[in-house]
Amino acid sequence: MTPPESDAVTAPESGTGVAPEADGGRARAEFGPRAGGDGRARRRRRVAGAVTGALAGGAAVALAAVVGLGGCSATSASAHAKGPAELSVSDGGYVPRPLLTDMAAAYVTVVNKGGAPAELTSVTTPLAAHVTLHTTQGTTMRQVPSLTIPAGGRLALGTGGDHLMLENLTHRPAVGDTVPLTLHFTHATPATVTVTVPVRPTTYQPKD
Repeated sequence: MTPPESDAVTAPESGTGVAPEADGGRARAEFGPRAGGDGRARRRRRVAGAVTGALAGGAAVALAAVVGLGGCSATSASAHAKGPAELSVSDGGYVPRPLLTDMAAAYVTVVNKGGAPAELTSVTTPLAAHVTLHTTQGTTMRQVPSLTIPAGGRLALGTGGDHLMLENLTHRPAVGDTVPLTLHFTHATPATVTVTVPVRPTTYQPKD
């Protein structure tokens, strides 16, 4: 599905740091109600953090054709299918402590052990009024209607790449708090997965 062009925003250049807590007043002035749509885009970039490089392109897909001679039949691709998508959420997800009071990012990794792709279509949480899905290509961050978990692969959300944006927060969580996230999928078993992730420091970077 082609993502809406109107939501495209340019992520901050490499090396852009996170503003200290003391600049909260200035942040509110910069991103206040008068900023309109541009202000919301800048707030999303501020919360998501610096985007430091382009993501790798999609994996190449090879198609092999077997031509039979004199009664030999081609092997059906479906014979190698491993069944429907089977999803789980691995450990390591987290929410960086938000810089702003009404918006936060969230990162999780979804693993697909099945033989068919699945789509992450929405996320809900009691911490936010709504959650949007975003993808990053190069230095461009764009809101999208869904994110794909490939067959036999994974969807890894992280800083500078695909991520979740929690908007209109009920409160600003503190480091050490936990946040429940319910992920909703199509073409997958199960159709929903609920995980609880910790709130980490704003500048937290997970270890590989």
